[in-house]
Amino acid sequence: MFIYWIFKFIKTNFKAFIKKVKKSKTLETIASELEEEVADIKPIYDVVIAAAPDYNIDIIKNKLAIN
Repeated sequence: MFIYWIFKFIKTNFKAFIKKVKKSKTLETIASELEEEVADIKPIYDVVIAAAPDYNIDIIKNKLAIN
């Protein structure tokens, strides 16, 4: 179920998510703005933060095991 949620999230919110991380918004703020639970987006947040400063979408997707 979680994998399905990640696919859906990435399809609909991924670029907005990265923009919010680039603006140095906190995990809690991003979750609130996207109307998602902090626990649900934390794994994605951690991978995106680790991909800084380039935020290469292909690298992020590979780390999340999404092709």
